[in-house]
Amino acid sequence: MSVNQSTTQAQPDDKEHRRFRFIDGLRGLAALLVTGFHFYNAGPLHQALSTLFPLPIGLILEQGWLGVEVFFVISGFVIAYSLRETKITLNFLRSFTLRRFLRLSPPYWGSILLVILINYFSNWFLTDRAVPLPTVGVTLAHLFYLQNILGMGDLVPVFWTLCLEIQFYLVFVILLAISQNLIPQKSASFNMLTDFCFVGLAIGSIFLTIEAGSSIRSFFYPDWYTFFMGVLVCWTLQKKTLSIWLWLYVSIITISLIIHWDIRIFATLITGLSIYLFVQYEQLQNWLNSRWQQYVGKISYSLYLIHLLTGMRIINLGYRVTGDSPILALVWFILAIAMSILSAHLFYTWVEKPSLILSRKIKFENS
Repeated sequence: MSVNQSTTQAQPDDKEHRRFRFIDGLRGLAALLVTGFHFYNAGPLHQALSTLFPLPIGLILEQGWLGVEVFFVISGFVIAYSLRETKITLNFLRSFTLRRFLRLSPPYWGSILLVILINYFSNWFLTDRAVPLPTVGVTLAHLFYLQNILGMGDLVPVFWTLCLEIQFYLVFVILLAISQNLIPQKSASFNMLTDFCFVGLAIGSIFLTIEAGSSIRSFFYPDWYTFFMGVLVCWTLQKKTLSIWLWLYVSIITISLIIHWDIRIFATLITGLSIYLFVQYEQLQNWLNSRWQQYVGKISYSLYLIHLLTGMRIINLGYRVTGDSPILALVWFILAIAMSILSAHLFYTWVEKPSLILSRKIKFENS
């Protein structure tokens, strides 16, 4: 298996393949949670829907934004797994950066183009309001994931997470390269020191998050603890680090929650421990394993990118046509989710899948 293949590409009888199906299903569930949150909580039908849904469903939908934390933990886990046997050199870093860029950017760019086109034609047909189109500078900043760092905001509210993921990938790989190359023949004590530094960075980001709340989301470091939860779970399962580091980290997160409750930190903890347990104990390997859950997991990136561009249009149209009728609001809500999944399927087929194939053509060089 090549360095950057996920285990979902292994042979069907491979033990790790079966384990990673839970990761794919979890990714799909996270995408659905974010989608449901936006349609329920951020749209004009919220009041009507809140009178219709039972309290437990309403609470789940209101907290669906926590799917982002699930994505971040999964990203940390997957990137650590993909680099598990890799000696990072300058050539490898160049290939890795290009491969991740080709994997993530064409769908992202496609969604940027789509939002510009939708807003342009929407201004044509809906004369009672006009959405300003982005300037060339704003568009260029988006193309290179710089809009939040430059204080420009996002064309689509979910784009900020992609900026943080790109930052995390690059910084994590660079730090890993530094830890590999400081001393050619690393001793056990040196391994302990580098592990301590990684865990220390994560602990620092926990308390920075507690201190800053949600005000800092333009730079990845306040969310490092979330990414690193996935990394540490992977390293522990792969025996790349001592398990004591994971349980020390879990303990500190638990203490931080006792000191100051933060549902993002709690979601990070639960996601990381769930992945650890589902991979560690093979009898749990078939959870989130149904055909539809696996498919939503496959198209989850496309669904995440474009659900606001397609489904939210359905929500807004429904409000214009039928107002606050609860029963009809539910119809529009279901239709919006169905249209988002259909659109994501088409977007995956025409945009994301070709970019995935293209990215796999980049060969890693370690010399």
